[in-house]
Amino acid sequence: MLLLCSYNIYGQSRDSLVALFLQEPNEEFDAIKCEKEWEHSFHYATLLHVGDKYVMYYRTFDKSMDTRLLYCYAESEDGIHWTKPNLGLFDYHGDKNNNIISDRFNGASFEYNDGVFYMLADRMYDSIDNTDVKGLYLFESVDGKVFVQKDTIPVPLACDTHNELLWDRWTKTYKWYLRSWSLPINANVVPNHVRPRQRTVSFCETKQPDAYQVYDRYLSKTVKSSKVVTLKEELPVIMRNVSHEDYDIYTPCVHQYRKDLFIAYPTCFYHVPDIAHGGVKDNDGSGVVAFWVSTDGEHFFELNDKYMTNGDNWLEYCIGHVETDSYYIHYYITFNNPHGGAKTNAIRGRIHYKK
Repeated sequence: MLLLCSYNIYGQSRDSLVALFLQEPNEEFDAIKCEKEWEHSFHYATLLHVGDKYVMYYRTFDKSMDTRLLYCYAESEDGIHWTKPNLGLFDYHGDKNNNIISDRFNGASFEYNDGVFYMLADRMYDSIDNTDVKGLYLFESVDGKVFVQKDTIPVPLACDTHNELLWDRWTKTYKWYLRSWSLPINANVVPNHVRPRQRTVSFCETKQPDAYQVYDRYLSKTVKSSKVVTLKEELPVIMRNVSHEDYDIYTPCVHQYRKDLFIAYPTCFYHVPDIAHGGVKDNDGSGVVAFWVSTDGEHFFELNDKYMTNGDNWLEYCIGHVETDSYYIHYYITFNNPHGGAKTNAIRGRIHYKK
């Protein structure tokens, strides 16, 4: 009941939609399964509505590859039944009959607007020695399969892990949700790690899909250099841990449903003690999905810090959703191992029927 009272400032249509998603789904199903040779586990999926179909981009982990990962493509007419078309783009151990797009980028999310697909990645892999080069990389594509780098020079910002570019069709702007690192605002947090900062989500907005606008317009002159710098508080921090528990906001996962209704489903990364605190490894812990709400896509407040907790050790919502006349579908990935060793066998769908 307290949760319902916390968003009663909204109109009835927004209230009912928020209340619907706070309920348990009517059905769940395996949308995309690990069934190909190159699909050892899934991570970082994005769904787009393109014309009369839906497309899904997802990362797979494959130890046989030099970069140990691949980005793949799937499509569906209803969001329930998915196919993995043979794209003929990528040579996987001598065979191009696969749905693989590339193994040259990481931490990617996708957006679509006015016939153009955009991909935002947090690093690229050198084609000679496969070393990863951190930065903010923006790509575009006319067919959603072959992507060409849009910013000719990498933007030197270290924004690790599944940043998001969201096209707001009502304001005609691009909203950027980027990984940042901020000092805790709660002095009572007892950390399980030696890092002084926590993962947070920062925000900016541009008229054009250009990562350099983010870098030039919003960042302090003091951080400009050829060196890749970690994003801290240079941009407005819009999602962060305000509790006494030791967790980070790992991914933004912002969805826009209406002109004035945004819901974010970020993964909260709960730390276990690192080696310095008596643990067995560093940068480890479990993840649950939270539920944050906003009317403008910038100013969010948290309704539920443990919206989904039914993963074995780690839960991750997928960016994007399906909406038809009769139902909504959201997607998530649950891992049976904690951060740093996650494995899964499916991207799961959650169906909420409209009342």
